[in-house]
Amino acid sequence: MDALGDAVDELKQSTESMSHLGGKAIGYQINSIQTWVSAALTDYNTCMDGFRASGVNVRKEVRSHVLNTLHLTSNALDLINGLSSTIIHSVP
Repeated sequence: MDALGDAVDELKQSTESMSHLGGKAIGYQINSIQTWVSAALTDYNTCMDGFRASGVNVRKEVRSHVLNTLHLTSNALDLINGLSSTIIHSVP
């Protein structure tokens, strides 16, 4: 369950950073956001692996919520990667 807490913290960090996005350091900011969201995905996957490996009967609802969050986080990373690509191509 530590992995879930870590993922939440990383997503909070990325959200906070996105609220201050801009200026000359925008490339660095986007890179940091990509790193945090990617780390959150890793943490969610670690959590799902832990559920499978533990042999503990995890309620379907819990697994379903974690899996849904994993998919949403993956979609967010895809959007952030698209933003990064747009910004990189628009900077002279």
